[in-house]
Amino acid sequence: MIAKGYAVPPGADAFELSKQLSAQLASPSPQSRDEHAFGILANWILKQHVLSPEQMRFHCERWRANLQPGIGERGTDTVLLRSFSALALSLLAAEDVQRPFLAPGEVRELLNAALEYLHAERDLRDYDRTQGWIHATAHTADLLKFLARNAKVDASGLRAILDGIAAKLAVPMDGAFRMGEDERLARAVVSIVLRAECDEAMFDAFLGELRVSLDAARAHEPWDPEHFAIEQNVLHCLRALHSVLVSAGSLPPQAERARDALAEWFGSVR
Repeated sequence: MIAKGYAVPPGADAFELSKQLSAQLASPSPQSRDEHAFGILANWILKQHVLSPEQMRFHCERWRANLQPGIGERGTDTVLLRSFSALALSLLAAEDVQRPFLAPGEVRELLNAALEYLHAERDLRDYDRTQGWIHATAHTADLLKFLARNAKVDASGLRAILDGIAAKLAVPMDGAFRMGEDERLARAVVSIVLRAECDEAMFDAFLGELRVSLDAARAHEPWDPEHFAIEQNVLHCLRALHSVLVSAGSLPPQAERARDALAEWFGSVR
């Protein structure tokens, strides 16, 4: 299918094929999981639009359920299904922004599932030489980025995303994010600050949460790399966010305030 421009084979049922591709999201083979299954699903959902709203809702429910099996485990293959289901859900979230098909309640359910998964996932590996990308945090960040752009997500939902990101950045880990996870979390925050609902109080509360986490990590005794990772993740995410806002050119007023608040925040950090 890839070699033929992702075309659905003649006489084939795209929905039935999409179910088979969905099963491959758990494959330990990066070619089967990432290049084949996800690549074809991305093309069919975002470019060719071969799945009906009802069929995409079917996958939305199935992929949301996939976020749970094995949750809390570290270093096992169960993370592959969870992580790549989150990435597949980002396709549906992006499609719903451009071609709405989810009801407001369905979007809320998806947002709640994404935030629960962001909080509960403990396997924070990024890349494995044998299994390829694992990247659960980055994939969930992509899902949250598109949900943050959805008009059906209100101010309370945007605040919940910011709270979830702040909490994730405060998780002690063996090493700081190194494969763009912090930048992809920052992109989710960008989607929020571009929304008119993101007022000064909302963004200041987010910065306040991160300042508390940063100060606690720096004050932790004895020094350990897991808490140093918190410091690095907070700083790197906010630097990425500031860089995007500074280079964006024209910004809506609330995003300009966020950019200026970030500059002040960094000015107060030693």
